[in-house]
Amino acid sequence: MNKTISITELKTNTAKVLEEVKVSGTTISVVQRSRLAAVILEPAVYEQLLTALEDLEDIKTLRSLNPNEPTVSHEQIGKELGLI
Repeated sequence: MNKTISITELKTNTAKVLEEVKVSGTTISVVQRSRLAAVILEPAVYEQLLTALEDLEDIKTLRSLNPNEPTVSHEQIGKELGLI
């Protein structure tokens, strides 16, 4: 569930807003002068996003190392190692 609040509301009700995120898993968008200023979300969601970003960065790095190098499938590696 997503919710948008003003920065003034966040200042006034910080503990309540944080409790709402913790209990219900709501993602809170905080706006200041009609512009997105911050996003408050559960730590688990934040960790998932960081992990996904790191995975994407790793894929990008691997693809840039030598884009002409042939690749080997997981299945082929498994067969070569006697796992399949």
